[in-house]
Amino acid sequence: MRSFSIGLLVFAAACGSVSTTDAGAGGGGGSLFTGGGAGGGGGGGGAMDTDAGHEADAGTIDAGAPDAGTPDAGHPVSDGGFTVPDAGTPTSVSVTTGSCAMVTPCAGALEGTWFITAACADDPLADFRQACSSVTTVSNTSTLTGRLDFVGAQFNREVATTYATTVNLPASCASLGCSTVQSILRTTVPTATCATAGSGRTGCDCSLSGSATFSERGTWTSTGGVVTLISPNKTRTFDTCEAAASLKMRETTSGLTGTERGTTTLTKQ
Repeated sequence: MRSFSIGLLVFAAACGSVSTTDAGAGGGGGSLFTGGGAGGGGGGGGAMDTDAGHEADAGTIDAGAPDAGTPDAGHPVSDGGFTVPDAGTPTSVSVTTGSCAMVTPCAGALEGTWFITAACADDPLADFRQACSSVTTVSNTSTLTGRLDFVGAQFNREVATTYATTVNLPASCASLGCSTVQSILRTTVPTATCATAGSGRTGCDCSLSGSATFSERGTWTSTGGVVTLISPNKTRTFDTCEAAASLKMRETTSGLTGTERGTTTLTKQ
């Protein structure tokens, strides 16, 4: 599993402009920017810089650079952000591993807040089993906590996961030694550790553990149960099916690194 920041739109007003006008030659008072008349008869001209068409007389326009503000490159929702509904705090659930059920998309009522109440992760060692079909799981204490809010055209998703799994590779699969097996596993799970197997087992016991959190916000659409979540940096698709306030979800995004491999069940709050 992986983890959304929200950008705020910022707008600034453009600078205004000021223009001044010449009050004209001849008698009379003149304006703030023009010299006063000499008075009487044909009327004296104004001050020299007025009569000569001083810059002020021509009405210089304030050509200051317009303040266009900073473009919002973040979250696509409207200014003001997203208010997460107050629905309490979800609890952690145990994650089973293996061959998780697929989800056949079906339309349903998605508006509202959902908490994850069951989770299944596709076998993380599926590729490894192609070379060692007899690998077995010794223990698994993985957990998942999460919520999903659909509010109007916007969504909020928050997930936290921990995993701690120990698997056994029998001697037939660990002929190169536990340190070599560990190096191979660390290409996908950096924290993997392998040691001589415990009592009653041969080969190597390998422990895989870690944790991750993520959150994302954006806009969403649903067509026939296929939900598309659009956040600032990615667009993801899920097969979903809602019935009786229970929602099944499975990610189907193609070509995206970190795609969640598994099926979750969420309950409406």
